[in-house]
Amino acid sequence: MYETTINSTTNTTGQEITKGKGGKMTAGAIIGTAIMPGVGTVVGAAIGAGGKKTKKKNSQSNTRSIHRQREILTPATLKFKNTDTGNIVSIVIGCNSLIDSQIKGFVITKEQSVHDISIETSDALKGIKALKELLDMGAITQEEFNTKKHQLLNQ
Repeated sequence: MYETTINSTTNTTGQEITKGKGGKMTAGAIIGTAIMPGVGTVVGAAIGAGGKKTKKKNSQSNTRSIHRQREILTPATLKFKNTDTGNIVSIVIGCNSLIDSQIKGFVITKEQSVHDISIETSDALKGIKALKELLDMGAITQEEFNTKKHQLLNQ
């Protein structure tokens, strides 16, 4: 399984422009004074001042995103069977593709029983005795005896 990580960077550059409506406010105050001195001045100025400032932004934005995928550990179950009793033992491990490939690389062979090993050892000993007799008779050299003995013991 993979987890996606996104890193975003935004750079914004801009300019803010402010426009005032001072001329409209003054005109409203003059008209208000002419129509009704005192109160008309204040009301005319207020009407002329509506929306006193307008902000206008000129901006430019650059965004850069980096997507990264990272493998995460997922549960995997390993099952082991005891060949003598037939019992199965399960083990859950955290697994990724590297661990999976290492597990698949194991060479699993059938376990030898004590009986099989003792038969092989007995056969090897019989072979070594026969080689010793050949050595004593002079049919083979000491070097040949050692080589064959090594082969029999390291089957």
